[in-house]
Amino acid sequence: MPVTDQIRFFKPLRALWLGVFCTLILAFTPTSATAVTVSGLYSVEVPVSGSGQAALAQGYADGLARVFVRISGTREVLALDGVDALLANAESSLLSYQILRGASGESRLSMAFGAVGVNRALASVNAPVWGANRPLTLAWVAVEDRGVRTLVTGAGEDQANAAETGVWSAAFARAAQERGLPVALPP
Repeated sequence: MPVTDQIRFFKPLRALWLGVFCTLILAFTPTSATAVTVSGLYSVEVPVSGSGQAALAQGYADGLARVFVRISGTREVLALDGVDALLANAESSLLSYQILRGASGESRLSMAFGAVGVNRALASVNAPVWGANRPLTLAWVAVEDRGVRTLVTGAGEDQANAAETGVWSAAFARAAQERGLPVALPP
């Protein structure tokens, strides 16, 4: 069989195998993302300088600003026209609050805002509103420190890297909570 005839014979066979391979890959690829219901989206804690009316009003505004970012999914929401007026009137969206005192004397304001009021406020300035069902994000994160690479993991860390990766895991957990994003790290 001449070489040109062999090429003509194997070319369709190669295309067939490529088609079968692509079909198998698509068949075993998940078609839907896993949604997770995130709780506590409208609750927040912020530091305050005291329990006076001015300090509380500033705490309410700071807390509502954090909730706006969490619900809209972007910090750019704080730059929209009309948001400053909404933050100045943050107490009207407040459901409950509590002043917490730390061991070293620092004060924190724990607040819960009403979902309907916050969503209406965001809609009034044409900001996006994310629901409580959000896609679970799996993050594979490697950190390099002085030439040593470490995989940041969730639970089940080995003792040698537990302290270093624990700091990074905690940082990712705080950042995810601030944005209201469910993030999973590999075990």
